[in-house]
Amino acid sequence: MLNDERDVGFSFDAEYGDRTKYFNIDGSMAQHVNVWVEALDDQRFWMGYLKPNDFFKFAFKQPTDIVTLTGTAAGGCERLFYYEKNEIIKLGVTEIFCLDSDDSYVKAFLGEYTSPKRPRPYVYSTNIYAIENAFLSGELIDRTFESVVARPIEGLAVLPSVFIRELSRIIFPLVKRMAFYEVASKDCEDAIRVRRSVRILFRSLKRVNCTANLSQCENFKKFIASVNVLEVEVLAVFEQLKIEDAYSRFEDKIHRAGIHAENAFLFYRGHSIFDSVIKAYAILSDAYRMEEVAKVEAAFKNSGEQAINDQVAGVNKAWGTLGETLKQNFYIMRPSVPFLSEACSRLMTDYKQNSGEQLNGVSATF
Repeated sequence: MLNDERDVGFSFDAEYGDRTKYFNIDGSMAQHVNVWVEALDDQRFWMGYLKPNDFFKFAFKQPTDIVTLTGTAAGGCERLFYYEKNEIIKLGVTEIFCLDSDDSYVKAFLGEYTSPKRPRPYVYSTNIYAIENAFLSGELIDRTFESVVARPIEGLAVLPSVFIRELSRIIFPLVKRMAFYEVASKDCEDAIRVRRSVRILFRSLKRVNCTANLSQCENFKKFIASVNVLEVEVLAVFEQLKIEDAYSRFEDKIHRAGIHAENAFLFYRGHSIFDSVIKAYAILSDAYRMEEVAKVEAAFKNSGEQAINDQVAGVNKAWGTLGETLKQNFYIMRPSVPFLSEACSRLMTDYKQNSGEQLNGVSATF
């Protein structure tokens, strides 16, 4: 019996997906699998880990592929869970979810925590917070920045990968404490306030000066000081509630799982950390672009306005955006990312993928 709230006239049923194998025009008995993801970028991301074979063929779908009669502002995973709850999508071998974990991986080390995003039958999650965190992993961002600005970056005061590692080290204690606090307090108003404060702090990082040592950057020093203040606030709450021992046990589990200061950035809100890093280096990229524009303007100053305009347009056209170029490079290279690789192993084993090739990508040397 379908839920009374169901508001579409059909369902995506795993049994139907299994029957479609009898209609393969190539004569195979491959099952047709609908892979439900949260958005367009997620579709590009997960496509790299699932390739058709003799056993399975894949169609990647987003929540917007279903039009409901009832208006709802929910998007992404929340919309998918709505469809699951109302049996519009009936999960099975040929109907699966591939999702960002958000903070469910870290919070799962607290036994009482539950989330529909945690791995379960026919639900595959990233382990890391989101796909945006994967884009920042390793040295791919350094090589991407170098290609965007068309100059070697060895002389750059702060490499993007170094900036990310510094951020990771700074936020590591707070990432652990906030995950514990939010579960223990059941997202009380104070925990929500702290979470919002951290997001505001990350927005301030777009003004960080990457042309000099970070220890000399006032914006970065203010960020560190503000994070430290929030850490002290959260610890004070732990003392008041007398949950320090429970937190110590949780922290020990986190460490034994392999989460540490240099990879903690994988477990903080992906959009926040990705946007902050990209904006900080986009400012530097734009400065380099303007230098190139000034150079061609000087070289063609005696050749007329049209010649100058053409040259400037050529520079601007050849100058890619860091964020989108980084994503495209990731989709092509598929570098191995800690914790994500472990999550993908289950997906790829279940669907007969060549795990060595898919997990390590074209270049596993980063």
